Amino acid sequence: TERSLHGLARLHAPTMRFLVVDSGPIIRGARIEQMGAERLVTIPEVLSEIRDEQARARLAALPCELEVREPSEEALLAIKRFAKLTGDLPVLSSVDLRVLALAWMLEKQECDGTEHLRTEPLPRGAAAQKLRLQQR
Repeated sequence: TERSLHGLARLHAPTMRFLVVDSGPIIRGARIEQMGAERLVTIPEVLSEIRDEQARARLAALPCELEVREPSEEALLAIKRFAKLTGDLPVLSSVDLRVLALAWMLEKQECDGTEHLRTEPLPRGAAAQKLRLQQR
């Protein structure tokens, strides 16, 4: 039988269509199936990073499927371009870039485009200012 999050919906109503999963939460034992997503998605390299026996057991015991997808070349180029503009490109691993690209690709797919996504970072300090205003 296909494992899905629909059976868990009665306990935790989904608040998002996809949760793009990196290795960190799996290794730390986070209950990713309870994070409010209809579907859990990752890239093959994330699964390769899960080497710890306990983490692999938690992954195998997930009550739902962890879908494995590949980000598009368009998504990867968009993420690399943005990371270069922010200065983050040198510190992001190829796995980090591909996880971000998968999230970008799924967002584009779900929202029928990327017009709502930034192509330029906020001016230095603007993000912190915006966050302070939102917290008021």
